[in-house]
Amino acid sequence: MYKYLKSVFFLMFIWGIFILPSGLKATELFFSEYIEGSSYNKALEIFNPTIDSIDLALTDYSVAFYHNGTTTASLILQLTGIVSPDSTCVIANDDADKAIIDNADILCPGIIFNGDDAIVLFKDGDIIDSIGKVGEDPGSEWGDGLISTQNNTLRRLSSITTGDSDPYDFYDPIIEWEGFSSDTFDGIGSHQISDPIPEPATILLLGTGLITLAGLKRRIRG
Repeated sequence: MYKYLKSVFFLMFIWGIFILPSGLKATELFFSEYIEGSSYNKALEIFNPTIDSIDLALTDYSVAFYHNGTTTASLILQLTGIVSPDSTCVIANDDADKAIIDNADILCPGIIFNGDDAIVLFKDGDIIDSIGKVGEDPGSEWGDGLISTQNNTLRRLSSITTGDSDPYDFYDPIIEWEGFSSDTFDGIGSHQISDPIPEPATILLLGTGLITLAGLKRRIRG
């Protein structure tokens, strides 16, 4: 009897980890890579961390560019296409390096930004992610060295599973990004996030099972 119940609780624990929704389950698109390279080497990568395919046009996704500290978007790009789960959508200037073009899903000649330009991702008019601080001109860049928005490639840390929905708060890319030298393109078109931690309900399920098994074992021995 004890061995039987032990097997049952073990299977329940496995079910809780791999089937129950995780406490850190990502629910929305976010920027996963930012390329501000030489000349026209400008690109943005958007990652879909959800379990569903997302139709960008159907749900009205757009990217807005705020140049030189302005609070009014200089360019709003309506997004199109379908992003599969754990896949990306790459937006790039159509004169970018071939390594970027080959991985691009959306090409646009208007994609021109520098280190002092804020970029915001919208869904149905709501802000879901941002790079930089809207309304602030940082001079030439946010951040410092390789982890800055000027002449660098930035990739979102794998521990980040949701976007920065406040484009007006303090911004420093070192908090959520890792940096690479100018014209680094080898990661464009793919992204991964860390495995989520089991939600509290899963941990509670395991704890309850272990306590029950311990009590049963003592009664059997008694």
